[in-house]
Amino acid sequence: MRVPVKDLMESATDLAVSPVTSLEAVINTMARNKTSVLPVIDENKALQGAITLRAVAHAWKTMNVSPKELAVGSATMDRLPTLRPQPLTQAADLYEHISDFVGSPHEHLYIIQSESEPELIGFIAKNKLLEFLFTNHKPYLLTREIEVNLKKHITYAYKTRAKLIDAISSLSDSARGNQIKGINMLKEFCKKNGIPFDESELADHVKKYFRDKEKTRELHDLTFSEFVQLIQNNAAWVELEPVFSPHTKELWTVSTNAVRDERNNAFHFRKDIDAEMIDILSSYAEWLLSHPAREVPIAAPLPGHTDEVVEGGFNTLIQFLENNKEVNTTQRQQLEMIKRILGISLPEEAYTQASWWQEDSIYTKQWKTKGWTANADLQAGLITFEATPTQN
Repeated sequence: MRVPVKDLMESATDLAVSPVTSLEAVINTMARNKTSVLPVIDENKALQGAITLRAVAHAWKTMNVSPKELAVGSATMDRLPTLRPQPLTQAADLYEHISDFVGSPHEHLYIIQSESEPELIGFIAKNKLLEFLFTNHKPYLLTREIEVNLKKHITYAYKTRAKLIDAISSLSDSARGNQIKGINMLKEFCKKNGIPFDESELADHVKKYFRDKEKTRELHDLTFSEFVQLIQNNAAWVELEPVFSPHTKELWTVSTNAVRDERNNAFHFRKDIDAEMIDILSSYAEWLLSHPAREVPIAAPLPGHTDEVVEGGFNTLIQFLENNKEVNTTQRQQLEMIKRILGISLPEEAYTQASWWQEDSIYTKQWKTKGWTANADLQAGLITFEATPTQN
């Protein structure tokens, strides 16, 4: 992401001081602009460095003279070669220097004409930069929040994995339908224009643009456009309606389409982030939160065990993780080892469905409430438990 300097630059006219400016004037300028550092320029407006309030106080204390009688040149200032962050030219891309600036103690990043002509032409305030970054990344955060909550609604609506997989497969069928339509259109075009063609070559060409979907896909494999397609699907809506009501399919479709369009504008078309885009995404995210799916969706049950036995088994697993936490906050365990620790059988979904371990359910809640997350690599038969950082 490019962050143009000129978009954030402010005039430094009221901030700049010279080596002959009195320290009293420096203190007053700092107070007036609510800053503890000022740029120092020479008679040609070339940037020489910066003077801090700390340097002013040190000079005042060391020389024991009134600030009226002391000039900037008598204090120790941060000289240009060692100034952090280093000044940038107006043509620079600020993105490459964000870490250096944000990590520095200075509130301002100075902008100069060029490296050979270091005339001070402005500055960028750290708070303005952070505000810019927050605004421009907000669509990414809001879209992620929307996707997570849509998944929760859909997960709860489908009581069995089989039904959900069938619904997702129907989206793959639509891709195959587009392939057939595309092949037929090309064949018709070739016949009309007397163009010889090989049907298998046409099919291969069309499949480049309408690719076959994987045979079995999970909810987390869907694109945002496919979420919209799923909501629009009449057969899927039979399952979704009880969870998505009282709002109609048409209302969900219109609202989610608007989100998809703004998401594409931000992610793919690089449209400028504006208030309208933020408003559309924020409104949908808030609307979705005001219509929550149930907190604990149904998961495939642990077969042949009472609630007491299940709870005891999970307590044993969590205690096992906690006992090793000081040594390793990331713990990988084979499925069979977890089964032995639990002392109970696992359902088939625990071996075939990553979401059984990762999505919110009555089982994942057991370790999530204790500060652990799980990531499943079922092909390798591994579950990775990771302790979430504690907040100080």
